[in-house]
Amino acid sequence: MQAWADQHPDTEVVVQAGEHNFISSTMKVHKSLDQQAFIKLIATCEVFISHAGMGNIITALELGTPLLIVPRRATLGEHRNDHQMDTAERFGKYPGVAVATDLAELMAQVDSLRDGSRSASAGASPEKEKLLNAVRNFVST
Repeated sequence: MQAWADQHPDTEVVVQAGEHNFISSTMKVHKSLDQQAFIKLIATCEVFISHAGMGNIITALELGTPLLIVPRRATLGEHRNDHQMDTAERFGKYPGVAVATDLAELMAQVDSLRDGSRSASAGASPEKEKLLNAVRNFVST
């Protein structure tokens, strides 16, 4: 995201970076956000960029926020296996959801989702409701 933010200095980029000492001159970096602040940011942002965590995916879909999934990968030591790749592949087929597995894809997908704004993901279409219900049912079991 730092590379994208550097190329778009007039765009506010907010990052929840976790427990480390990452500093950026162009992005607002938070180690963590409380749930209320996190959801407010997702609801109001142009594009929500997230790992392939089901909670984040469900939240973005419920709020109609365009979502870019950047799955954590075992080959990079980010996770113990590649289940997030499978999740990203599955959800990347839905309107308003894109996937990036490298920097070039991230740069292109952020711009593409911003151009589409909320039009592709907003609204409660029957397909979207069916997807949300399927995900909720899966997560609850």
